Amino acid sequence: MRSCTPLPDDQYLRKVGLVAYLVSSLEGLLLFDLPRLQAAVPPQLAVDRLAGKTTKRLGEQLVEFAPACATHNVAAYLGAGGRALVEVAPKRNALLHARPATDEQGRTRLYRWRLPEAHFIDDVWLDRVVQRIDDLHTEVNGLRPQLPD
Repeated sequence: MRSCTPLPDDQYLRKVGLVAYLVSSLEGLLLFDLPRLQAAVPPQLAVDRLAGKTTKRLGEQLVEFAPACATHNVAAYLGAGGRALVEVAPKRNALLHARPATDEQGRTRLYRWRLPEAHFIDDVWLDRVVQRIDDLHTEVNGLRPQLPD
């Protein structure tokens, strides 16, 4: 691909995309389950009310209304999912609102310019965030309720 903008190496770009994809995947897991779990969730958790929300707001809504679910297992699943989204939202935002910059080694990397926490989105940061999102996804998926056939 040609670009007039200096691009980082493909491995770095893959990690950037992976963070964005994994957060979206966690959101999708929860949103796509809502119709399946409809009989057990309160009307405030209808998918059409939540689908356009930000990651953080979606998580907050799940946390707020999960206790009103008709079954404990659905409440536990949606509550854990909501807490996971609230946790990962700031990292996702840091990544998506960062800007290309040149680091100390002369590499193009994203830079999150939000004081007092300004920092490079480097490989170590990305690896740590990918691992945390993966751990949260595994935890939430482990609570995913199975409905009788």
